[in-house]
Amino acid sequence: MSTKSPALVLVILAGCHSSSDSDPAPEPVSLVLNLGVAAERLYGAGEQRLVAVSEEGEGRHLDGDGDTTDVVLHLLGLEHAALANTALAFPRRFARDEVPPPEFGCNDALAVFQVSEEETGRDLDGSGFADGVATWVLNWRTGLSRMPFAHSVLALGGDIAAFLTVDEAGQSGLQVYDGRDDSLTALPLEPSALLAVQDGIVAFTRAEEGVSDLNADGDATDFNVLHLLDVDSGRVVNSSFAIVPFTLRIQDGFAGFSVAEHENGGLDLNGDGDAVDAVFVAVEARNGLTRIPGFTGALVLDLPNPDANGFLLTLFEQDLDRNGDGDTSDLVALFYEPRSDRIVDTALAVSGFPPVQAGAWIGVPVGELDQGELDLDGDGRIESIVPHVFDTRTGRSVNLGFRGHWLAALEEQLLGVRLVIDFDVVLEVELFAWDPRALVVRRTGVDASSVLGSSGDRALVVASETTQDLNDDGDMLDLVLAIYEGRTGMVRSLRVATSVSQGGLAPGGKAAVLVSEQGQGADLNGDGDQVDQVLHQIFLDAPLQ
Repeated sequence: MSTKSPALVLVILAGCHSSSDSDPAPEPVSLVLNLGVAAERLYGAGEQRLVAVSEEGEGRHLDGDGDTTDVVLHLLGLEHAALANTALAFPRRFARDEVPPPEFGCNDALAVFQVSEEETGRDLDGSGFADGVATWVLNWRTGLSRMPFAHSVLALGGDIAAFLTVDEAGQSGLQVYDGRDDSLTALPLEPSALLAVQDGIVAFTRAEEGVSDLNADGDATDFNVLHLLDVDSGRVVNSSFAIVPFTLRIQDGFAGFSVAEHENGGLDLNGDGDAVDAVFVAVEARNGLTRIPGFTGALVLDLPNPDANGFLLTLFEQDLDRNGDGDTSDLVALFYEPRSDRIVDTALAVSGFPPVQAGAWIGVPVGELDQGELDLDGDGRIESIVPHVFDTRTGRSVNLGFRGHWLAALEEQLLGVRLVIDFDVVLEVELFAWDPRALVVRRTGVDASSVLGSSGDRALVVASETTQDLNDDGDMLDLVLAIYEGRTGMVRSLRVATSVSQGGLAPGGKAAVLVSEQGQGADLNGDGDQVDQVLHQIFLDAPLQ
Protein backbone atom coordinates (compact mmCIF):
# COMPACT_ATOMS: atom_id res chain seq x y z
CA MET A 1 0.00 0.00 0.00
CA SER A 2 1.10 3.57 -0.62
CA THR A 3 0.31 6.61 1.43
CA LYS A 4 -0.30 10.21 0.46
CA SER A 5 0.59 13.11 2.72
CA PRO A 6 -1.79 15.97 3.45
CA ALA A 7 -1.41 18.75 0.89
CA LEU A 8 -2.84 21.70 2.79
CA VAL A 9 -3.31 22.74 6.38
CA LEU A 10 -5.93 25.31 7.45
CA VAL A 11 -6.26 26.50 11.03
CA ILE A 12 -9.83 27.64 11.73
CA LEU A 13 -10.41 30.18 14.49
CA ALA A 14 -13.59 32.10 13.64
CA GLY A 15 -17.21 31.29 14.48
CA CYS A 16 -20.40 31.96 12.54
CA HIS A 17 -22.41 33.31 15.42
CA SER A 18 -22.84 32.63 19.10
CA SER A 19 -25.69 32.86 21.54
CA SER A 20 -25.16 31.21 24.90
CA ASP A 21 -26.40 31.45 28.43
CA SER A 22 -23.11 30.11 29.76
CA ASP A 23 -20.03 32.12 30.65
CA PRO A 24 -17.79 33.12 27.74
CA ALA A 25 -15.16 30.52 27.02
CA PRO A 26 -12.08 30.57 24.80
CA GLU A 27 -13.01 29.39 21.32
CA PRO A 28 -11.34 26.07 20.50
CA VAL A 29 -8.96 25.73 17.59
CA SER A 30 -9.81 23.26 14.86
CA LEU A 31 -7.57 21.85 12.20
CA VAL A 32 -8.76 21.04 8.68
CA LEU A 33 -6.41 18.96 6.53
CA ASN A 34 -6.76 18.74 2.77
CA LEU A 35 -5.73 15.17 1.95
CA GLY A 36 -5.57 16.11 -1.72
CA VAL A 37 -7.52 13.32 -3.43
CA ALA A 38 -10.74 13.47 -5.43
CA ALA A 39 -13.27 11.06 -3.94
CA GLU A 40 -16.73 9.88 -4.88
CA ARG A 41 -17.93 8.55 -1.54
CA LEU A 42 -17.07 7.94 2.11
CA TYR A 43 -18.12 4.97 4.24
CA GLY A 44 -18.16 4.75 8.04
CA ALA A 45 -18.72 7.01 11.02
CA GLY A 46 -16.00 5.94 13.46
CA GLU A 47 -12.22 6.28 13.61
CA GLN A 48 -11.76 4.21 10.43
CA ARG A 49 -13.19 5.10 7.00
CA LEU A 50 -13.33 3.71 3.49
CA VAL A 51 -12.77 6.23 0.71
CA ALA A 52 -13.79 5.67 -2.92
CA VAL A 53 -11.11 7.65 -4.82
CA SER A 54 -11.77 8.57 -8.45
CA GLU A 55 -8.98 7.99 -10.98
CA GLU A 56 -10.83 10.27 -13.39
CA GLY A 57 -10.97 13.03 -10.79
CA GLU A 58 -7.30 12.52 -9.96
CA GLY A 59 -6.22 12.25 -13.60
CA ARG A 60 -3.96 9.27 -12.84
CA HIS A 61 -4.20 5.52 -12.40
CA LEU A 62 -4.26 4.22 -8.85
CA ASP A 63 -4.65 0.46 -9.23
CA GLY A 64 -1.83 -0.24 -11.69
CA ASP A 65 -3.99 -1.34 -14.62
CA GLY A 66 -2.91 1.51 -16.91
CA ASP A 67 -6.25 3.31 -17.28
CA THR A 68 -7.86 6.18 -15.36
CA THR A 69 -11.50 5.04 -15.35
CA ASP A 70 -11.73 3.26 -11.99
CA VAL A 71 -12.84 4.09 -8.48
CA VAL A 72 -10.20 2.70 -6.12
CA LEU A 73 -10.54 1.81 -2.46
CA HIS A 74 -8.43 3.81 0.01
CA LEU A 75 -8.28 3.36 3.78
CA LEU A 76 -8.34 6.35 6.09
CA GLY A 77 -7.40 6.24 9.77
CA LEU A 78 -8.61 9.41 11.44
CA GLU A 79 -6.28 9.20 14.41
CA HIS A 80 -3.23 10.18 12.33
CA ALA A 81 -4.86 11.28 9.03
CA ALA A 82 -3.22 8.28 7.37
CA LEU A 83 -4.54 7.54 3.87
CA ALA A 84 -3.51 4.24 2.25
CA ASN A 85 -4.22 3.06 -1.29
CA THR A 86 -5.22 -0.63 -1.51
CA ALA A 87 -4.98 -0.61 -5.36
CA LEU A 88 -8.29 -2.50 -5.39
CA ALA A 89 -11.06 -1.19 -7.65
CA PHE A 90 -14.79 -1.23 -6.96
CA PRO A 91 -17.13 -2.89 -9.46
CA ARG A 92 -18.18 -0.25 -11.97
CA ARG A 93 -21.89 -0.76 -11.28
CA PHE A 94 -21.40 0.26 -7.63
CA ALA A 95 -18.70 2.88 -7.89
CA ARG A 96 -20.80 5.77 -9.15
CA ASP A 97 -24.25 5.02 -7.75
CA GLU A 98 -25.83 8.16 -6.34
CA VAL A 99 -27.06 6.22 -3.32
CA PRO A 100 -24.32 4.38 -1.37
CA PRO A 101 -24.74 0.69 -2.22
CA PRO A 102 -25.88 -1.56 0.62
CA GLU A 103 -23.08 -3.99 -0.21
CA PHE A 104 -20.51 -1.67 1.41
CA GLY A 105 -20.07 -0.85 5.09
CA CYS A 106 -17.48 0.25 7.63
CA ASN A 107 -17.14 0.61 11.39
CA ASP A 108 -14.23 0.59 13.83
CA ALA A 109 -13.98 -3.22 13.78
CA LEU A 110 -14.63 -4.19 10.16
CA ALA A 111 -14.88 -2.82 6.64
CA VAL A 112 -16.75 -4.72 3.94
CA PHE A 113 -16.65 -4.01 0.22
CA GLN A 114 -16.62 -5.68 -3.19
CA VAL A 115 -13.66 -5.77 -5.57
CA SER A 116 -13.71 -6.24 -9.35
CA GLU A 117 -10.78 -8.12 -10.86
CA GLU A 118 -11.59 -6.62 -14.27
CA GLU A 119 -11.47 -3.04 -12.98
CA THR A 120 -8.42 -3.77 -10.83
CA GLY A 121 -6.67 -5.40 -13.81
CA ARG A 122 -5.37 -8.42 -11.90
CA ASP A 123 -6.28 -12.05 -11.22
CA LEU A 124 -6.76 -11.85 -7.47
CA ASP A 125 -8.04 -15.37 -6.80
CA GLY A 126 -5.57 -17.38 -8.86
CA SER A 127 -8.23 -18.66 -11.27
CA GLY A 128 -6.28 -17.67 -14.34
CA PHE A 129 -8.86 -15.06 -15.32
CA ALA A 130 -9.27 -11.47 -14.20
CA ASP A 131 -13.04 -11.43 -14.50
CA GLY A 132 -14.50 -12.06 -11.03
CA VAL A 133 -16.20 -9.93 -8.38
CA ALA A 134 -15.68 -10.96 -4.77
CA THR A 135 -16.47 -9.77 -1.25
CA TRP A 136 -13.54 -8.57 0.84
CA VAL A 137 -13.44 -7.98 4.58
CA LEU A 138 -10.91 -5.74 6.23
CA ASN A 139 -10.50 -6.59 9.90
CA TRP A 140 -8.78 -3.49 11.22
CA ARG A 141 -7.01 -5.70 13.77
CA THR A 142 -5.86 -8.61 11.57
CA GLY A 143 -5.93 -7.39 7.96
CA LEU A 144 -7.61 -8.13 4.61
CA SER A 145 -9.47 -11.34 3.75
CA ARG A 146 -11.07 -12.32 0.46
CA MET A 147 -14.37 -14.16 0.90
CA PRO A 148 -15.33 -17.12 -1.36
CA PHE A 149 -18.46 -15.32 -2.62
CA ALA A 150 -19.88 -12.00 -3.80
CA HIS A 151 -22.68 -11.03 -1.45
CA SER A 152 -25.89 -9.29 -2.46
CA VAL A 153 -26.90 -7.87 0.96
CA LEU A 154 -24.74 -6.86 3.94
CA ALA A 155 -25.62 -6.33 7.61
CA LEU A 156 -22.77 -5.04 9.76
CA GLY A 157 -22.67 -4.54 13.53
CA GLY A 158 -19.64 -4.46 15.81
CA ASP A 159 -17.34 -7.40 15.13
CA ILE A 160 -19.98 -9.28 13.12
CA ALA A 161 -20.71 -9.07 9.38
CA ALA A 162 -23.56 -11.11 7.90
CA PHE A 163 -23.97 -11.71 4.19
CA LEU A 164 -26.88 -12.84 2.07
CA THR A 165 -25.54 -14.64 -1.00
CA VAL A 166 -27.24 -15.99 -4.10
CA ASP A 167 -25.62 -18.83 -6.09
CA GLU A 168 -25.84 -19.51 -9.81
CA ALA A 169 -28.92 -21.67 -9.26
CA GLY A 170 -30.68 -18.77 -7.52
CA GLN A 171 -30.51 -20.32 -4.05
CA SER A 172 -29.84 -17.89 -1.22
CA GLY A 173 -27.48 -18.48 1.67
CA LEU A 174 -26.43 -16.78 4.90
CA GLN A 175 -22.76 -16.37 5.79
CA VAL A 176 -21.58 -14.90 9.10
CA TYR A 177 -18.06 -13.51 9.61
CA ASP A 178 -16.87 -13.08 13.20
CA GLY A 179 -14.02 -10.58 13.43
CA ARG A 180 -13.04 -11.72 16.90
CA ASP A 181 -11.52 -14.94 15.53
CA ASP A 182 -11.70 -14.34 11.74
CA SER A 183 -14.13 -17.24 11.37
CA LEU A 184 -16.69 -17.62 8.58
CA THR A 185 -19.80 -19.73 9.18
CA ALA A 186 -22.38 -20.76 6.59
CA LEU A 187 -25.78 -21.32 8.19
CA PRO A 188 -27.63 -24.46 7.00
CA LEU A 189 -30.76 -22.37 6.40
CA GLU A 190 -31.97 -20.54 3.31
CA PRO A 191 -32.91 -16.93 4.15
CA SER A 192 -35.47 -14.84 2.30
CA ALA A 193 -34.02 -11.57 3.65
CA LEU A 194 -31.15 -10.34 5.83
CA LEU A 195 -32.30 -7.50 8.10
CA ALA A 196 -29.83 -6.42 10.79
CA VAL A 197 -26.84 -7.21 12.99
CA GLN A 198 -26.41 -5.73 16.46
CA ASP A 199 -25.10 -6.89 19.86
CA GLY A 200 -23.99 -10.22 18.38
CA ILE A 201 -27.49 -10.93 17.02
CA VAL A 202 -28.25 -11.55 13.35
CA ALA A 203 -31.87 -10.98 12.29
CA PHE A 204 -33.05 -12.67 9.10
CA THR A 205 -36.23 -14.12 7.65
CA ARG A 206 -37.10 -17.44 6.01
CA ALA A 207 -39.77 -18.28 3.45
CA GLU A 208 -42.06 -21.25 4.04
CA GLU A 209 -42.29 -21.99 0.28
CA GLY A 210 -45.00 -24.58 0.76
CA VAL A 211 -42.65 -26.82 2.72
CA SER A 212 -43.07 -26.03 6.41
CA ASP A 213 -45.36 -23.88 8.55
CA LEU A 214 -42.72 -21.78 10.35
CA ASN A 215 -45.16 -19.48 12.16
CA ALA A 216 -47.78 -22.13 13.03
CA ASP A 217 -50.63 -20.31 11.29
CA GLY A 218 -51.95 -23.33 9.41
CA ASP A 219 -50.41 -22.60 6.02
CA ALA A 220 -46.95 -22.71 4.40
CA THR A 221 -47.17 -19.59 2.25
CA ASP A 222 -45.49 -16.89 4.35
CA PHE A 223 -42.35 -15.27 2.99
CA ASN A 224 -40.79 -13.42 5.92
CA VAL A 225 -40.80 -15.46 9.14
CA LEU A 226 -38.30 -13.85 11.51
CA HIS A 227 -35.35 -15.84 12.87
CA LEU A 228 -32.66 -14.58 15.26
CA LEU A 229 -29.12 -15.97 15.46
CA ASP A 230 -27.08 -15.55 18.64
CA VAL A 231 -23.55 -15.61 17.20
CA ASP A 232 -21.87 -16.53 20.50
CA SER A 233 -23.90 -19.70 21.05
CA GLY A 234 -24.76 -20.46 17.42
CA ARG A 235 -28.39 -20.88 18.47
CA VAL A 236 -31.15 -19.79 16.10
CA VAL A 237 -34.50 -18.71 17.60
CA ASN A 238 -37.58 -18.87 15.39
CA SER A 239 -39.76 -15.94 16.49
CA SER A 240 -42.81 -17.70 14.96
CA PHE A 241 -43.98 -14.42 13.39
CA ALA A 242 -44.25 -13.43 9.76
CA ILE A 243 -43.12 -9.81 9.93
CA VAL A 244 -42.97 -6.57 7.97
CA PRO A 245 -39.17 -6.63 7.31
CA PHE A 246 -38.36 -2.92 6.99
CA THR A 247 -39.80 -2.22 10.46
CA LEU A 248 -37.23 -4.26 12.41
CA ARG A 249 -34.75 -2.71 14.87
CA ILE A 250 -32.61 -4.34 17.59
CA GLN A 251 -32.26 -2.68 21.03
CA ASP A 252 -31.20 -4.08 24.41
CA GLY A 253 -31.11 -7.65 23.10
CA PHE A 254 -34.66 -7.47 21.72
CA ALA A 255 -35.79 -7.40 18.11
CA GLY A 256 -38.73 -5.02 17.68
CA PHE A 257 -40.92 -5.23 14.56
CA SER A 258 -44.43 -5.00 13.12
CA VAL A 259 -46.61 -8.04 12.47
CA ALA A 260 -49.62 -8.21 10.13
CA GLU A 261 -52.32 -10.13 12.00
CA HIS A 262 -53.82 -11.59 8.81
CA GLU A 263 -50.45 -13.18 7.91
CA ASN A 264 -50.20 -14.91 11.27
CA GLY A 265 -53.28 -17.09 11.41
CA GLY A 266 -55.72 -14.22 11.85
CA LEU A 267 -54.70 -13.83 15.49
CA ASP A 268 -56.05 -10.77 17.33
CA LEU A 269 -52.69 -9.71 18.74
CA ASN A 270 -53.77 -6.31 20.09
CA GLY A 271 -57.08 -7.44 21.57
CA ASP A 272 -59.33 -5.10 19.58
CA GLY A 273 -61.67 -7.81 18.31
CA ASP A 274 -60.40 -8.05 14.72
CA ALA A 275 -57.39 -9.46 12.87
CA VAL A 276 -56.67 -6.73 10.31
CA ASP A 277 -54.01 -4.68 12.10
CA ALA A 278 -50.23 -4.30 12.02
CA VAL A 279 -49.10 -4.86 15.62
CA PHE A 280 -45.77 -4.20 17.35
CA VAL A 281 -43.97 -7.22 18.83
CA ALA A 282 -40.61 -7.51 20.64
CA VAL A 283 -38.71 -10.81 20.94
CA GLU A 284 -35.59 -11.35 23.04
CA ALA A 285 -33.09 -12.92 20.67
CA ARG A 286 -31.31 -15.21 23.11
CA ASN A 287 -34.28 -16.90 24.76
CA GLY A 288 -37.37 -16.13 22.67
CA LEU A 289 -39.16 -14.07 25.37
CA THR A 290 -42.02 -12.37 23.51
CA ARG A 291 -43.68 -9.05 24.38
CA ILE A 292 -46.90 -7.88 22.66
CA PRO A 293 -47.83 -4.55 24.29
CA GLY A 294 -50.80 -4.03 21.96
CA PHE A 295 -49.55 -1.15 19.78
CA THR A 296 -51.28 -0.88 16.41
CA GLY A 297 -49.65 0.61 13.32
CA ALA A 298 -46.36 1.19 15.13
CA LEU A 299 -43.20 2.25 13.33
CA VAL A 300 -39.88 1.68 15.12
CA LEU A 301 -37.51 4.65 14.75
CA ASP A 302 -33.73 4.60 14.54
CA LEU A 303 -31.98 5.64 17.74
CA PRO A 304 -28.46 7.14 17.70
CA ASN A 305 -27.64 5.26 20.91
CA PRO A 306 -27.37 1.49 20.36
CA ASP A 307 -27.21 1.02 24.15
CA ALA A 308 -30.71 2.42 24.72
CA ASN A 309 -32.94 0.11 26.76
CA GLY A 310 -36.00 0.32 24.53
CA PHE A 311 -37.70 1.43 21.34
CA LEU A 312 -38.82 4.88 20.23
CA LEU A 313 -42.11 4.36 18.37
CA THR A 314 -44.77 6.24 16.49
CA LEU A 315 -48.18 4.60 16.26
CA PHE A 316 -51.74 5.33 15.20
CA GLU A 317 -54.21 5.76 18.03
CA GLN A 318 -56.90 3.49 16.55
CA ASP A 319 -59.33 2.88 19.44
CA LEU A 320 -57.53 4.87 22.16
CA ASP A 321 -57.33 8.68 22.29
CA ARG A 322 -53.75 8.96 23.54
CA ASN A 323 -53.32 12.74 23.17
CA GLY A 324 -56.70 13.73 24.59
CA ASP A 325 -57.95 15.71 21.60
CA GLY A 326 -61.27 13.89 21.30
CA ASP A 327 -60.48 11.68 18.31
CA THR A 328 -58.52 8.49 17.60
CA SER A 329 -56.97 9.37 14.26
CA ASP A 330 -53.54 10.72 15.24
CA LEU A 331 -49.98 9.44 15.05
CA VAL A 332 -48.44 9.65 18.51
CA ALA A 333 -44.98 9.08 19.99
CA LEU A 334 -44.08 6.71 22.81
CA PHE A 335 -41.12 4.83 24.26
CA TYR A 336 -41.30 1.15 25.13
CA GLU A 337 -38.89 -0.84 27.35
CA PRO A 338 -39.48 -4.54 26.58
CA ARG A 339 -37.31 -5.93 29.39
CA SER A 340 -39.49 -4.26 32.04
CA ASP A 341 -42.58 -4.13 29.79
CA ARG A 342 -42.79 -0.39 30.57
CA ILE A 343 -44.71 2.01 28.31
CA VAL A 344 -43.89 5.73 28.32
CA ASP A 345 -46.64 7.55 26.38
CA THR A 346 -45.82 11.14 25.39
CA ALA A 347 -49.50 11.96 24.60
CA LEU A 348 -48.13 14.11 21.73
CA ALA A 349 -49.22 13.90 18.09
CA VAL A 350 -46.38 13.53 15.57
CA SER A 351 -46.53 15.49 12.31
CA GLY A 352 -44.29 15.69 9.28
CA PHE A 353 -40.93 14.75 10.82
CA PRO A 354 -39.72 11.93 13.08
CA PRO A 355 -39.15 12.32 16.84
CA VAL A 356 -35.61 12.19 18.25
CA GLN A 357 -34.29 11.09 21.63
CA ALA A 358 -31.34 12.10 23.82
CA GLY A 359 -31.08 10.32 27.15
CA ALA A 360 -34.38 10.67 29.00
CA TRP A 361 -35.67 13.39 26.66
CA ILE A 362 -37.78 12.83 23.54
CA GLY A 363 -38.19 15.62 21.00
CA VAL A 364 -41.57 15.45 19.24
CA PRO A 365 -42.67 17.62 16.27
CA VAL A 366 -46.31 18.28 17.20
CA GLY A 367 -48.90 19.27 14.60
CA GLU A 368 -51.41 21.85 15.79
CA LEU A 369 -54.19 20.30 13.71
CA ASP A 370 -53.48 16.87 15.21
CA GLN A 371 -53.13 18.06 18.82
CA GLY A 372 -56.72 19.24 19.21
CA GLU A 373 -56.49 22.15 16.75
CA LEU A 374 -54.59 24.21 19.32
CA ASP A 375 -52.59 27.34 18.51
CA LEU A 376 -49.34 26.05 20.01
CA ASP A 377 -47.02 28.77 18.67
CA GLY A 378 -49.31 31.75 19.32
CA ASP A 379 -49.48 32.98 15.73
CA GLY A 380 -53.29 32.97 15.60
CA ARG A 381 -53.44 29.98 13.24
CA ILE A 382 -53.51 26.20 13.63
CA GLU A 383 -51.35 25.02 10.74
CA SER A 384 -47.87 24.82 12.31
CA ILE A 385 -45.60 22.00 13.44
CA VAL A 386 -44.28 23.00 16.87
CA PRO A 387 -41.34 21.27 18.60
CA HIS A 388 -42.08 19.80 22.04
CA VAL A 389 -39.82 17.96 24.49
CA PHE A 390 -40.95 15.16 26.77
CA ASP A 391 -39.18 13.91 29.90
CA THR A 392 -39.58 10.12 30.14
CA ARG A 393 -38.74 10.19 33.87
CA THR A 394 -41.42 12.64 34.99
CA GLY A 395 -43.95 12.56 32.14
CA ARG A 396 -43.62 16.32 31.77
CA SER A 397 -43.80 17.89 28.29
CA VAL A 398 -42.61 21.35 27.28
CA ASN A 399 -43.96 23.35 24.33
CA LEU A 400 -41.10 25.36 22.83
CA GLY A 401 -43.63 27.81 21.39
CA PHE A 402 -42.37 28.30 17.85
CA ARG A 403 -42.70 26.63 14.44
CA GLY A 404 -40.02 24.10 13.50
CA HIS A 405 -38.97 20.47 13.73
CA TRP A 406 -36.24 18.25 15.16
CA LEU A 407 -33.07 17.18 13.33
CA ALA A 408 -30.85 15.08 15.58
CA ALA A 409 -29.85 14.08 19.09
CA LEU A 410 -26.57 14.77 20.83
CA GLU A 411 -25.41 13.03 23.98
CA GLU A 412 -27.39 15.40 26.21
CA GLN A 413 -29.08 17.87 23.83
CA LEU A 414 -31.59 17.89 20.99
CA LEU A 415 -31.00 19.84 17.77
CA GLY A 416 -33.75 21.28 15.62
CA VAL A 417 -34.71 23.95 13.11
CA ARG A 418 -36.75 27.04 14.00
CA LEU A 419 -38.80 28.35 11.06
CA VAL A 420 -40.39 31.71 10.34
CA ILE A 421 -43.01 31.25 7.60
CA ASP A 422 -45.47 33.78 6.20
CA PHE A 423 -48.19 32.34 3.96
CA ASP A 424 -46.05 29.34 2.92
CA VAL A 425 -42.98 31.53 2.24
CA VAL A 426 -39.99 30.61 4.42
CA LEU A 427 -38.51 33.83 5.76
CA GLU A 428 -36.02 32.41 8.27
CA VAL A 429 -34.38 29.07 9.09
CA GLU A 430 -32.38 28.85 12.33
CA LEU A 431 -30.58 25.99 14.05
CA PHE A 432 -31.51 25.71 17.74
CA ALA A 433 -30.79 23.31 20.59
CA TRP A 434 -32.75 22.19 23.63
CA ASP A 435 -30.50 21.88 26.66
CA PRO A 436 -32.27 19.75 29.30
CA ARG A 437 -29.66 20.58 31.95
CA ALA A 438 -30.65 24.25 31.91
CA LEU A 439 -34.17 23.64 30.52
CA VAL A 440 -33.58 26.32 27.88
CA VAL A 441 -33.63 26.75 24.11
CA ARG A 442 -30.28 27.87 22.71
CA ARG A 443 -30.71 29.88 19.51
CA THR A 444 -27.67 29.97 17.23
CA GLY A 445 -28.67 32.55 14.61
CA VAL A 446 -27.28 30.18 11.94
CA ASP A 447 -29.18 28.83 8.93
CA ALA A 448 -28.36 25.13 9.20
CA SER A 449 -30.95 22.50 8.32
CA SER A 450 -28.84 19.35 8.04
CA VAL A 451 -26.80 17.37 10.59
CA LEU A 452 -24.16 14.98 9.25
CA GLY A 453 -23.21 13.40 12.56
CA SER A 454 -22.55 13.98 16.24
CA SER A 455 -20.04 13.09 18.92
CA GLY A 456 -20.73 13.79 22.57
CA ASP A 457 -22.06 17.33 22.79
CA ARG A 458 -20.96 18.42 19.31
CA ALA A 459 -22.52 18.06 15.87
CA LEU A 460 -21.28 18.46 12.31
CA VAL A 461 -23.84 20.60 10.47
CA VAL A 462 -24.29 22.05 6.99
CA ALA A 463 -24.87 25.82 7.11
CA SER A 464 -26.24 28.08 4.37
CA GLU A 465 -24.60 31.41 3.60
CA THR A 466 -27.74 33.42 4.32
CA THR A 467 -26.13 36.53 5.81
CA GLN A 468 -22.36 36.09 5.46
CA ASP A 469 -19.62 34.43 3.40
CA LEU A 470 -18.78 31.50 5.64
CA ASN A 471 -15.94 30.01 3.56
CA ASP A 472 -14.26 33.27 2.44
CA ASP A 473 -14.58 32.59 -1.30
CA GLY A 474 -16.17 35.94 -2.15
CA ASP A 475 -19.76 34.80 -2.60
CA MET A 476 -22.75 33.78 -0.48
CA LEU A 477 -23.93 30.80 -2.54
CA ASP A 478 -22.47 27.80 -0.72
CA LEU A 479 -23.33 25.10 1.77
CA VAL A 480 -20.56 25.24 4.35
CA LEU A 481 -19.53 22.75 7.02
CA ALA A 482 -19.75 24.00 10.60
CA ILE A 483 -19.61 22.65 14.14
CA TYR A 484 -22.27 23.12 16.80
CA GLU A 485 -20.59 23.18 20.23
CA GLY A 486 -23.07 22.02 22.85
CA ARG A 487 -21.00 23.28 25.77
CA THR A 488 -21.15 26.90 24.61
CA GLY A 489 -24.12 26.92 22.23
CA MET A 490 -21.87 28.29 19.47
CA VAL A 491 -21.70 27.36 15.80
CA ARG A 492 -18.23 27.65 14.23
CA SER A 493 -17.68 27.65 10.50
CA LEU A 494 -15.01 25.27 9.23
CA ARG A 495 -14.79 27.46 6.08
CA VAL A 496 -15.08 24.57 3.64
CA ALA A 497 -17.96 24.10 1.23
CA THR A 498 -19.70 20.83 0.51
CA SER A 499 -22.27 19.60 -1.96
CA VAL A 500 -22.23 15.99 -0.80
CA SER A 501 -23.96 14.94 2.43
CA GLN A 502 -21.29 12.45 3.43
CA GLY A 503 -19.27 12.59 6.59
CA GLY A 504 -19.84 12.31 10.30
CA LEU A 505 -18.08 12.90 13.57
CA ALA A 506 -16.20 10.10 15.25
CA PRO A 507 -15.79 9.91 19.04
CA GLY A 508 -13.10 12.40 19.96
CA GLY A 509 -14.26 14.99 17.45
CA LYS A 510 -12.62 13.85 14.23
CA ALA A 511 -14.35 13.70 10.85
CA ALA A 512 -13.76 12.98 7.18
CA VAL A 513 -15.67 15.08 4.66
CA LEU A 514 -15.79 15.80 0.94
CA VAL A 515 -15.22 19.44 0.03
CA SER A 516 -16.60 20.92 -3.19
CA GLU A 517 -13.98 22.61 -5.38
CA GLN A 518 -16.72 24.54 -7.14
CA GLY A 519 -18.16 25.77 -3.86
CA GLN A 520 -14.71 26.53 -2.48
CA GLY A 521 -13.61 28.31 -5.66
CA ALA A 522 -10.27 26.50 -5.73
CA ASP A 523 -8.44 23.52 -7.26
CA LEU A 524 -7.99 21.48 -4.10
CA ASN A 525 -6.28 18.40 -5.55
CA GLY A 526 -3.96 20.13 -8.02
CA ASP A 527 -5.34 18.59 -11.21
CA GLY A 528 -6.04 21.89 -12.98
CA ASP A 529 -9.84 21.95 -12.65
CA GLN A 530 -12.47 22.85 -10.05
CA VAL A 531 -15.03 20.09 -10.54
CA ASP A 532 -14.04 17.53 -7.90
CA GLN A 533 -15.09 16.57 -4.38
CA VAL A 534 -11.82 16.48 -2.43
CA LEU A 535 -11.20 14.54 0.78
CA HIS A 536 -10.51 16.57 3.92
CA GLN A 537 -10.10 15.59 7.55
CA ILE A 538 -11.21 17.64 10.54
CA PHE A 539 -9.68 17.64 14.02
CA LEU A 540 -11.94 19.60 16.35
CA ASP A 541 -9.44 19.65 19.19
CA ALA A 542 -6.20 20.49 17.42
CA PRO A 543 -3.41 21.59 19.79
CA LEU A 544 -2.62 25.28 19.82
CA GLN A 545 0.39 26.07 17.68
